[in-house]
Amino acid sequence: SYSSHDFYLFHYQSATFVPCYPIKTMNSRENTSNFGNSMTSVGGGCSCGKHRFCCLGLPQTVFACHCRECQKMSGSAFLVWLEFRQEQVDLDLSRMKQYSRKGESGNRVNLYFCIDCGNSFYGTIEGRPGVFLTSGTFETTDWIKPMAHLWTDSAQHWLKSPDGGLNVF
Repeated sequence: SYSSHDFYLFHYQSATFVPCYPIKTMNSRENTSNFGNSMTSVGGGCSCGKHRFCCLGLPQTVFACHCRECQKMSGSAFLVWLEFRQEQVDLDLSRMKQYSRKGESGNRVNLYFCIDCGNSFYGTIEGRPGVFLTSGTFETTDWIKPMAHLWTDSAQHWLKSPDGGLNVF
């Protein structure tokens, strides 16, 4: 039996429930690097609700990628990714569409998205053991803060400050 503070992520069509517990409340000066190996779980999913996920623990890394492919995929200036160990993530990929391409690093990148609403939210990179989830697909995002910015040479010019760094707010 679960306590009243639990909430459940419903896997549509499969009728299975995955218990997922809310993220610890953090203040604006804290980020995910302060929480180590917490047993907190975080959840989310796509816009239409067909695909839901639950992650046990917090991500290993959080980064903003400014490569042209992430700009295209997000329809914006960059995409914020959270890297988890595969065993931390409960997500059924069988009903998702997969798109594979060669990344700027030269490694194969596999991206998964919902065929109904089009949300991209899961990826793997050849040669890396982790899996990647996009920040906007989490139920709550106030705890997410990028630890690094990658591929900044291809960042949008209006994001760069006169000294060549990024204008980060």
